[in-house]
Amino acid sequence: TAKATVGLLRSEVNDAGSKLEIYQADFASLRARAAQLEEGAVELREKSAVHHLNLAFVSKEEGSLSARLSTLRERCDSLRFEESELQEEHWAMQAASHEKQQQQQQQQQQ
Repeated sequence: TAKATVGLLRSEVNDAGSKLEIYQADFASLRARAAQLEEGAVELREKSAVHHLNLAFVSKEEGSLSARLSTLRERCDSLRFEESELQEEHWAMQAASHEKQQQQQQQQQQ
């Protein structure tokens, strides 16, 4: 009958209206969450940019320090070489001095 059909249609319209309200509330909630996530993404992009700048600075510093270390190693090698030459010269002088003392002792004994 027409009354039953109208009643059924009104019930379906009311159900659809309730479902639409739930959908709209869920949609609003999802939009708010999307906005929060976008804020978080912006913050993470900013932090990432800062980290990239820091990394670039550290990389530049590393190159600079590496070059300085290389220079210091070369200087140390040079100083070790000079030290060994001086040590050899010192030993030669001690040997010559010892030999001279022995010669002087031999001359005094004669």
